[in-house]
Amino acid sequence: LRLSVGLNVFDLGGCEEGAPARTDGIRSRMTACCRGVQGCEGGCESECVAGLTRVRAKTTDILERGCTRGVPLACYVDAVQLAYGSYFEGLGHVVPSGGGDAAERRYELACHAGIGRACSAMAIHVGFDLGALTGGTPDPNHAQHVTLARSLEDRACKLGDGYGCYSVARRLEDEAGGNLSKAIATYERACDLGMRVVCKELGDMYATGDGVLPDAAKAARFAAKAW
Repeated sequence: LRLSVGLNVFDLGGCEEGAPARTDGIRSRMTACCRGVQGCEGGCESECVAGLTRVRAKTTDILERGCTRGVPLACYVDAVQLAYGSYFEGLGHVVPSGGGDAAERRYELACHAGIGRACSAMAIHVGFDLGALTGGTPDPNHAQHVTLARSLEDRACKLGDGYGCYSVARRLEDEAGGNLSKAIATYERACDLGMRVVCKELGDMYATGDGVLPDAAKAARFAAKAW
């Protein structure tokens, strides 16, 4: 499967000062806009969005064909596009806005093929009761879906997905009853897997002794990973 864009790469920060924004695989003025190399003046942000829309249009058919041929990464990205409207928009949202069973099937294929991020995404997809959240009809099978979501988070973490480990750690913290050792260890794994916001929180915790024994060396190590 050959695509003209990097599929793991868009981390668009918008126009706020210091916002992280990076990409690879697209070479044009639009790339500079998306990277934040150029300022947001002069329609740069809108050009970035328009460029990403054009890329999506070119890749949709490729992704569908790739998933049909059994390419797990194609299934994952296609599922995100179905759930959120586009892969790039999906990176900035937590609650999926659509996609239904078609997105879920693609997430499942990718997850079972060993893509941890697909397992995390499927956990989000099945775990939210969109009906209840939007004032519609609540999901009558919500409890079963929450159980499924938790098992998907566990699998995502085992496969090395940082967000999956973060989700597991939050659950362990809620269930800890004062014993945070397992939760902290899982938060540390999430940090090591690239969840920089978790690294910052861990650095602050070890610096102040909030829920853990103060440890200046660990505080410095996690703070360094946060940037």
